[in-house]
Amino acid sequence: VEAVEARAERVLEALQRDWDALAGAGHEMVFKTVDGVVTTSTPNAARVLGTIPRGRVLAELLGADLDDLDQRSEVVFATDDGRWMAVSGQPAEGDSMVVTVRDASARIRAERVDPVTGLPNMVDFARKREIENTTLIWHRVEAFDRINDQLGKLGADEFMRLLADRI
Repeated sequence: VEAVEARAERVLEALQRDWDALAGAGHEMVFKTVDGVVTTSTPNAARVLGTIPRGRVLAELLGADLDDLDQRSEVVFATDDGRWMAVSGQPAEGDSMVVTVRDASARIRAERVDPVTGLPNMVDFARKREIENTTLIWHRVEAFDRINDQLGKLGADEFMRLLADRI
């Protein structure tokens, strides 16, 4: 019995080292789940979430709807503090799944916001229009080519930022 317990302990330690190695690079969290319940996670998951995730329902821990995770390559959701998280899953043995959670704020911002004005771009406008009443203000800047020629690219960008601030 003691030999079996010692062997099981060595296997558990090896698994923990593997998870620690996964967590070592970056701020992503990796979970192993069965039917949505966390069975194992990387150490930084507890630090980021402020709780030990084992035995908890992952969707509740993250505060996100993950029902389609096994059918889509990625689920993206906003956190209460304004960050965007991307969740992706890979089927593992049996009914388990390895789930990776990454901070996708920079990527989402680049996809949805004009880099010069900071205003939502057409991709974000189309997404918002599908889920809420949204109004589009279309403002044509007459002779913008002359502004660009006279002020140069940096000056024209600054002009657009000032215009966006006033809108």
